[in-house]
Formats: sequence, structure tokens, C-alpha cells
Amino acid sequence: MRFVAVEAYAKLNWSLAVLGKMENGYHELDMLLQSVSLCDKIDIQRADEISLKVNGKETPFAQKNLCVKAANAFFEYTGMNKGCDISLTKRIPICAGMGGGSADAAGTLIALNVLYETRLKHEELVDIGMSLGADVPFMLKGGLMRAGGIGERLESKRLGDNIDILVLMPRKGASTPEIFSAFDAITPPKPIDNDALVAALEAGDKTRVAGLMANHLQPVTASLNPGIAIATEALMNCGAMGAMMTGSGSACFGIYPDADSAAKAQQVLVRSRDFKGVYKVHTVHSAVRLCRLLR
Repeated sequence: MRFVAVEAYAKLNWSLAVLGKMENGYHELDMLLQSVSLCDKIDIQRADEISLKVNGKETPFAQKNLCVKAANAFFEYTGMNKGCDISLTKRIPICAGMGGGSADAAGTLIALNVLYETRLKHEELVDIGMSLGADVPFMLKGGLMRAGGIGERLESKRLGDNIDILVLMPRKGASTPEIFSAFDAITPPKPIDNDALVAALEAGDKTRVAGLMANHLQPVTASLNPGIAIATEALMNCGAMGAMMTGSGSACFGIYPDADSAAKAQQVLVRSRDFKGVYKVHTVHSAVRLCRLLR
């Protein structure tokens, strides 16, 4: 194989419960994660060294990019003295809580496994991915999953019905370390009933999903970023059945009865100056899609 192109999908949180802080300093989480149709595109071809272009331009910080980190980890794991030219088209917003960087890492690992015909098993890709970030194992498989620990313990669930979603990106982003530090200073919030939320998602009961989805980090992020409340209120005012922040923020999303109602809301909200991105998406059942290859 000499060229592979993949699409790496973003994620949203149906829930994010912080169960406590562990001895290693990380927070134990109980989350329901969902792949959605917003994606980054990654084109990779064989080369002697690793290079990266983002949106058609060379980047001066290539070694910090998760595509490059994933490629280095892949070649180290396989023992191959090879390289690749990576062209990344970014569509997933950054500092959003949608896992864009982790999606890029997962897409790169899957693309390289195809490109170099190494036939690594999914479990091996997960082992590599864990060294790159806690979200990467989910991004390697996707769909609907319950995630525990720091996000590495995954259990697949079955989504009963596809859901149409509108995502709003406030003008200001969010710093995950800052959010968790602020969370540690507040009174622990009430538990989230993830068992009931799983049942509602599997039954395709959108009304019940809207009532059960919750995010322990949202009040903290909203106290630091007024755009969170503006976004969730705007979604509800435009017909969302329920709306909340995803991850540690700052993207917020609302679920809609159907694609037409989501499209009508998008037409209204895209005219607002409060948001730097308005995305109409829907649930998908995988994390990475192979879209082109050349032998």
C-alpha cells in the first residue's frame, strides 16, 4: 500500500461523572461516550521520515501533534525504520471536549496499520494508543461506550436509534487541568444514573435521554466561561430536547427530534456572533472510516 485516507470521528459525552480523585492524581470517571459524524480527514503516504501538514500548511510544532506522536509510537512498537507524510484536514474544533487530538491519533494508527500492512490486532493498537492519551482507546473503536477509570475501561453498548445533534462552540475554549483543579475545590455533585441513561439510549428513548444526560464538570466550566450557559440556553431556545456541555468543554450540544429540526436550529444559530462554530451532526457507530487507499 502506498496511500491511505481515513476519516476520524469526534465524540460527545452523554454523561460525565467524576467519582473521585485517585492516589496517582488522576480522577476516576464514569462516562457514556458517543461517536458523531463531525470528523478530521487524515491522508498518509509512505515516506522515509515523518512529516506533517495541517490544512495544507507545514506546522512548526509538528512533534507536539498527536498524529506525529502516534506515528512515532507506531514505528517504535513495530520496530520499523520507516516514515510517512501526513496531511491532516482539521474540522473538529480544538479545546472543545470532542476528542479531536485523540481522534487524529487513532486515525493515524489505523491508517498506518493499513498502509504498512502490519496487521496489528485491535488490542495492540489500543496498547499503543494508551500511551498517547486516555481517549485514544475509545477513538479506535467508537460507537456508544461506557468508559470507566480515566477512560481506558470500555464497554460497548447498543444505540437503539440514531440521534440528530447540533453542536455549538463558544468563543472561549476550556483548559482541562484548570477545570479539574476547580472541580476539586467544590462540594461533590449528586451521582449520575448512568445505568438508566444506558437503558434510555439502548431503547432509543430520546426524551428520557434528554432528561438523564448530565456532566459533573459543566458548572465549574460555566463559572469560568460564560459562553457555556449562553450556548446551552440558545440550543434550548431553538428546540433542543436537552442540551449540555461535552467533556470538560467548551463545546455544547443539543439533541433534536429529527434532522429537519436540527437544520432549522442551525439556520438560526449560525447567524449568532456568540459562537465560532455551529455543527449539525448525527450519531455514528464507529470511530474511524477508511475512505481511500492506493496500492
